[in-house]
Amino acid sequence: MAGFTIHDGEDPPAEPLAPQLPVEAGEGLPTGPLPTATTSATQDANPRRPRPRFSSHAGGPFALPRRDYPGDVDIDMVDVSGDGDGVPAEEKEETPPSKRVQTMPTLPAPPVFRGSTLTDKQTFMKKYEAYCRQLSALETAFFRPFRMPVGACVDDERRRLIALFDICKPLDDITEEDWINYFWEGRISGELDFDKVKALMSTKLAMDVQLADADSRVSKLAHEMYQLLEKENMEWMVEKEPKKIVGYLTDALAPDQFRRTVKNELAQESNKPLTKDVVAFIKWLRTSCK
Repeated sequence: MAGFTIHDGEDPPAEPLAPQLPVEAGEGLPTGPLPTATTSATQDANPRRPRPRFSSHAGGPFALPRRDYPGDVDIDMVDVSGDGDGVPAEEKEETPPSKRVQTMPTLPAPPVFRGSTLTDKQTFMKKYEAYCRQLSALETAFFRPFRMPVGACVDDERRRLIALFDICKPLDDITEEDWINYFWEGRISGELDFDKVKALMSTKLAMDVQLADADSRVSKLAHEMYQLLEKENMEWMVEKEPKKIVGYLTDALAPDQFRRTVKNELAQESNKPLTKDVVAFIKWLRTSCK
């Protein structure tokens, strides 16, 4: 540019910096002491209670429907003791008692298997599922109860006999998955006899019209239906054969006028999806009774 020359070896003139304005307290940077780990934990805990960071399988390996059970996985638990975090002892003492874990809850006793038949296996699976749900109810963000493995719930004498004659493996080679599969055999039915189930439902399943309220009538009907299926190891029909189950429930309705009304409603195109979902049908039936 004319009138402006830079000689070799000289640096270009630096541009003047903008003047630094003084920062008033509260405008830009925070004031006061920096928050400590104890302060942050207390502030985070005040708005709401911490939630668990782990996935919960409430029913354990025997919950229906059957799925791949990943087993128990070690997880990182939140340290609420305050030990080893670098917080001075005087600050730890200021933690309110409500934030501390005071006592360990009493854990439920696991069931013990001493049988050998399919009925014995089914009974054990129901008890073990209830045991797992009780343990799941005790889980918090700071505490996870220990679940007794399935194999450890088998009586010692029965364990040797099952390993020898049923699983056909050396006792030391049997895994937890082997034990779970052994008990699941109690849920497997050798023959799918739909005619037997239909006859059973037609003779033993009926709505109790002596009950005054609609909720009780529908609930009792649904529970009795499922219990009849369980006796025949056919409870899987609720999910796999919903049309048959809806038909059984419809035929069991009373009085006759109400049963005919429900059948006419189900024949409508808008209500056809109800025949493919037992739970949705029961909810709809509950409102129809009122």
